Amino acid sequence: MNKITLSYSTITNCLQTKNSHNFVNKRAGMKVPDNEFFRKGHEIEKIISDHVSGKQLHENLAHIKHVFPIVQEEDFDPRCKRFVDINDKYQLFALLDGHNPDTKTFLEVKSANSKMWSLGKWLSSYQRKLYVLAYPEYTNSIIITALMDTEKWKYEQPKVYKIPSTEQDKIDAIKFLTDAITVIESKDFTGGLTEGKCLDSFCYYGVNCMFK
Repeated sequence: MNKITLSYSTITNCLQTKNSHNFVNKRAGMKVPDNEFFRKGHEIEKIISDHVSGKQLHENLAHIKHVFPIVQEEDFDPRCKRFVDINDKYQLFALLDGHNPDTKTFLEVKSANSKMWSLGKWLSSYQRKLYVLAYPEYTNSIIITALMDTEKWKYEQPKVYKIPSTEQDKIDAIKFLTDAITVIESKDFTGGLTEGKCLDSFCYYGVNCMFK
């Protein structure tokens, strides 16, 4: 039997009580609509990844001295992804933006339109905690957060935060996974529906939602 794969994105967008109908969308193979925010985010990730890997340095990132020889160079780069068994039915999927086995550090790049990520937001992020669980050999994470408008980098530099991984991160990640599995096992995928219809204009699957 093929295992059910859980990722941070799946749990956040499809396995909360407010949006569990999206798990049906996911299992049915519905596509998440592309948008300008996602496209621009990928562009920023590539610029920063090229810089930290040494492939192409950027003048407004000169203050970033961290080195990551392994970064995503293609979608779902096999060098940056990992599947971890949870039990005989479920597995965790983790996809890093980059990592450095020598320094035992993994990388996450976050971009934003107007307000960069704070240290506290990354510290509490379940995405980070899941990655700590999936990569127990890595002792630290680095987040590089930047505005999407690269012209603003000249006077509002991208920020860099380093956070050590802890055993509590793993405990929190396991709880996050367990809660998601509980939603699946309940077989109640009506979260976010009104009389069987999705009326949410911000639905993760947008116009492709089966319940529109």
